[in-house]
Amino acid sequence: EGVFTMSKDPTDVQLQADPNPSSQLCIGDGGSGGKAPQTASAGMGERKPVDKEALMAVIQAIKFSQPEITNAGLLRTIRANHPEEFSGLSDPVFKATLKKWNAKQDELAKAAQQGPAVKLFTVGGNTSDGSLATAVAAQLPEGMGYWVVLEDGVPMDRSGTKPHQALISYVNKKSSKKAGKDGREVFKVQVAEGGADVRHPMLLYNQDRKHKTFIHPEVPGYDRIRSVVLEEGKEGKLKAGGLKAFFNGTIDKKAGVLLIDTENTAPQQGW
Repeated sequence: EGVFTMSKDPTDVQLQADPNPSSQLCIGDGGSGGKAPQTASAGMGERKPVDKEALMAVIQAIKFSQPEITNAGLLRTIRANHPEEFSGLSDPVFKATLKKWNAKQDELAKAAQQGPAVKLFTVGGNTSDGSLATAVAAQLPEGMGYWVVLEDGVPMDRSGTKPHQALISYVNKKSSKKAGKDGREVFKVQVAEGGADVRHPMLLYNQDRKHKTFIHPEVPGYDRIRSVVLEEGKEGKLKAGGLKAFFNGTIDKKAGVLLIDTENTAPQQGW
């Protein structure tokens, strides 16, 4: 059997099957000439707003693990695995978000054919406690207080159980290496997405990835570098995942440290 349900828009009346008709707003004379009792619908009210970015991330994760999944199966999986977060997910919103996700995949595929390529590189090998960078920083000449000294090759996970960690790099083959100010090296710093209050380790590396390191929140100079990225940074190639900014710096191979100029930043680069 079916019952009539009415949304907040009085012109939007639909007939739908329901196992518990008494919970719906019934319209009619009840078959006896009188008006049937009317009860408030348990399902009336606005749908819970859907976080489109979160939905895109979930679609990405499911598609990655199940590339052959159908659209119907994808929707069922989202609703089954995320009943709270996407309780208000409607078919039109799902279809529009999936269409946007597919368009982004096409965009990335075209970009890959034109130059950018996906490569893996590792960061790690440095088991220092940070005392080396502190000692070098203490020897900097007067007037270089805005320089930050970082140890090269520090991994994101410093537990010691994962000394080398792989990262994905989207490399533009057409980008030519550019020298920094006065012939110095240019370094990119990436801040993870999450807002101004989230203090994740930041990734720093030069263009050829020969020098790369993670800057942890407790490292002296972390806040100075991070504030520059948040103020001057731009989105990356994928338009998601955080901000990036470029810094001039030098490499002290003998000491095994990187010196980063936080006052005279480098212009945006194509890598």
